[in-house]
Amino acid sequence: MVISLALLGSGAAGVWLYLAASRFPPEKTNQQLASLAILFAFSTVAAFWLYLQIPFEFKTISKEGLSWTTAGWLALIYLVLSIPFLFGGAVIALAISRFSQSVGRVYFVDLIGASLGCIMSIIALTTLGAANAVLLVGILAAMASLLFALAERPSRCPLISGLSLVLLIGLLVGNQSFAWMQVRASGGYDARNEIVYEKWNALARISVYEDPHWLQPFGWGLSPTYQGPDPGHLMLLIDANAGTPIQKWDGSMDR
Repeated sequence: MVISLALLGSGAAGVWLYLAASRFPPEKTNQQLASLAILFAFSTVAAFWLYLQIPFEFKTISKEGLSWTTAGWLALIYLVLSIPFLFGGAVIALAISRFSQSVGRVYFVDLIGASLGCIMSIIALTTLGAANAVLLVGILAAMASLLFALAERPSRCPLISGLSLVLLIGLLVGNQSFAWMQVRASGGYDARNEIVYEKWNALARISVYEDPHWLQPFGWGLSPTYQGPDPGHLMLLIDANAGTPIQKWDGSMDR
C-alpha cells in the first residue's frame, strides 16, 4: 500500500505539471519549488493527523467481511495519504524538468537524498517514534522550501518558509514533551489499559500495559503445576496486536 501510494503520488504529480504547464512558468521555478515544498511539509503532518482520526480497524474485515462502510474508510485513507506524495512528487518532477541541463547532478542528489532517507528513517523511528518522525519529515521539507526561497530574489518566500520551519520545529518539540499526536489503536489494550512503557523501532511499536483484570495466573513462563495466586503480570504487545504476558518474578528459583 505504501509503495503504491508513493508511485501514485509521484506519477500523478508529473501528469499535473504537464496538464497545468501554463501555471508553472520557468521564470518562477524557485518560488514554485518553495511553495510546493511547504505544501508537502504541512500536508505530511496534516494527512498523518487525519489518518489517525479515521475509525478503521483491519480486524473488522477478517471478522465481518468488507462492508461498504469499511471500504469507504479505506478509500478515504488512500485519498488522505496520497496528498503528501502528490506535493512531494511535484517538487522532484519540477526540479528535474526545469533543470534539465543539469539533470545528471539533480538526479544524483535525488538518489543520495533517498539513500540518506532510508538510513534516517531507521534512526528517527528508534529515537523519536513514529509521530515525531513524521514531524521531522515536515521539518526537512520546510528546510528545502527555505533553500529554494533563498534562491528567489526579491521574494517574500524566505519569510514564509522560515516561519513555517519554526512552526514545525515547535510542533515537534511540543509533541516530544506533551505527546498530543500519538499512534494508538481505537480498541484493544490501547483503549482499555494504561501504557507503562512504549518504544518504537524500525519494524514495530512495542508497548507494555497494566493488566489488573486477570484474577487467575496466566503466562507462558508459569509451570502447569503452579497452584498459587497470580504473582502479577504486565501485557507486552507488538503493534497493539501480537502480545504475551510478562510475569513478575522475585528472582527465587524455589517455586
